[in-house]
Amino acid sequence: NTLLPPSPAACPRRAGGGVGWARDGGLSGLEARRERGAAACSRASTPSPLPDCVNCDDLAGSKSTTLTLHWLTTPRTALVVCKLSAALVPSLNATLRWLRDNGVTTFVEPAAYPNVEPDLTQSTCSRPLQQNGEPAGPGAVAAAATESIVSAWEAAISENGGERCGRIVTWPEARCPATTIPDEVAHKLDFVVVLGGDGTLLWTCHMFGNRAVPPILPFNMGSLGFLTPFPPEQLSPMLHTVLKGGFPMILRHRLHCTVLRAADGEVCSEGQCHQWKDGHSTQGKVVMNEVVIDRGISPFLTNLEAYCDGIFVTHVQGDGLILSSPTGSTAYNLAAGGSMIHPQVPGILFTPICPHSLSFRPLIFPDHVELRIQVPHDSRAKTYCSFDGKDRLELNAGDAVVICMSQWPVPTLCSQDPSRDWFMGIRHGLHWNERRQQGGVEKPL
Repeated sequence: NTLLPPSPAACPRRAGGGVGWARDGGLSGLEARRERGAAACSRASTPSPLPDCVNCDDLAGSKSTTLTLHWLTTPRTALVVCKLSAALVPSLNATLRWLRDNGVTTFVEPAAYPNVEPDLTQSTCSRPLQQNGEPAGPGAVAAAATESIVSAWEAAISENGGERCGRIVTWPEARCPATTIPDEVAHKLDFVVVLGGDGTLLWTCHMFGNRAVPPILPFNMGSLGFLTPFPPEQLSPMLHTVLKGGFPMILRHRLHCTVLRAADGEVCSEGQCHQWKDGHSTQGKVVMNEVVIDRGISPFLTNLEAYCDGIFVTHVQGDGLILSSPTGSTAYNLAAGGSMIHPQVPGILFTPICPHSLSFRPLIFPDHVELRIQVPHDSRAKTYCSFDGKDRLELNAGDAVVICMSQWPVPTLCSQDPSRDWFMGIRHGLHWNERRQQGGVEKPL
C-alpha cells in the first residue's frame, strides 16, 4: 500500500503536473517502488509539505505488495477514449454525462467528438465562460475551446472562483497529429477512461507516446478483454471509486524503441563495433506489447545480429524476432512459443519466430539492459519492423533497432489485485491448462 504520484491531483513529483515515474537503476525501474514495513513508515514520517495520504501503522503492518492510489485533491480532468463503433456510442455518452454531472472536465478524441450528444457539450458551470464582457453561449464556448482548449478550461475555473464544473471538450485536429495527445492536455489529465477492448487500451498508450500516462480505468467492451477487467455494468460504481481514490493499480512496463539508420555501412558485426557515421535516429517509439522484426514478404530468412549492452549475443536466422514486455508475453510472444511471465516481473522477452535451429530457445533479459538488433551489412534482403502491430518500417542493411525499458510505465486499475486479475485472464481468456479434472480415490467395495 504505497502512495503513488500518478497525476496533478495526486502527490506531484515535478512542476507542470502529469505523471512522474522515474528510472532508478536496474531495480524495478521506478522511483515510486513498492515499499514495506518500517522503511515505508520512515519515509512517510519525513516532514513534507504534502499531507499524509495513508496511515503509517497500516503500512508497517501490511504484507501486501499491491499499489494503491490516494488523491490529495479531487481529480478534475479526465480523458475518455472509446472504440469507434456505433454500438459503443450510448456507453460513451453515458460516461461523459456522469463525469460532467460530477464536475469533471473531460476531453474526447477529435474522431469520437462528433458522436457526443449536443447537450453534453454545454458546461455545468453556474457562470459560463465570458468573452469581451458578455456571457458566452454554447457556440462561443466551443469556439474558444477550438482556439485553445486548456486556456478555455482554466478560464472557466477561474471565472467560477475555483468551483468544480463539468465540461466536455476536444482539441483541434490541426493542433497535433491525429495519433497524439497535445502536451497541454496530457499534462492536465488526472485519469483516463477506456471503453473498448485490449486494442483500444494499446491505442490509448500509443497516443501518449514516450510520456507519462495517467491512471487508466479500462472497461471490457471488446472481444478478448485480457487487459480490461471491468465489465460495462460497473461503469458508474467504478467511476465513483476513481473519484474517491484508494483503488488498487498495476504498473505495466513498456519498451522504448529507437531505429538507427546507417548511411555508409560502418556498422557493428560479430562483436567488432565501429562508430556510427552519418547515421541518424528516427523518433523513438514506445510499445506496450512488443516490437516485431520479421522478413515480411521476402522469401529469404532474416539474418539479424543481437547485442546486449554492446556485447554480441547471437545471430537470429528464421522468420523474425519478438522483443516483448511482460504485458505482451501473453500476445504474439505466446503464439511464437515464448514464456508467459507475470506483468509485475520487470524484464524484456527475447523470442525467435520459427528459428532455423533446434536449439534456439527464448530468453528473458533484465529490465536495465539495452538490446540492439541489427541487420548485417551483407544481408540478402530487407527486413521489416512493427511496433504493437503499427507504424511498420523497412530496415535496410546496416540499420538497427535499439530497445530498452521505458521510464514511463502505464498505471492501470485492477478489479481485485494484479495477480488475481492476471490468473483470471489466462484461465478464462486464454483457457490456460484446462482439462477434465482427474477423479479422486474411490471408496473400496
